[in-house]
Amino acid sequence: AFARLSAAYGGTYMLNKPECKVLDLSSANVETL
Repeated sequence: AFARLSAAYGGTYMLNKPECKVLDLSSANVETL
């Protein structure tokens, strides 16, 4: 379930800041953990 949430959150954040897509993904992974 956390994977889906991460994907949705990452997608929304990515749309807001496409240049920080990698950073957001990393942050999401750490936060989900």
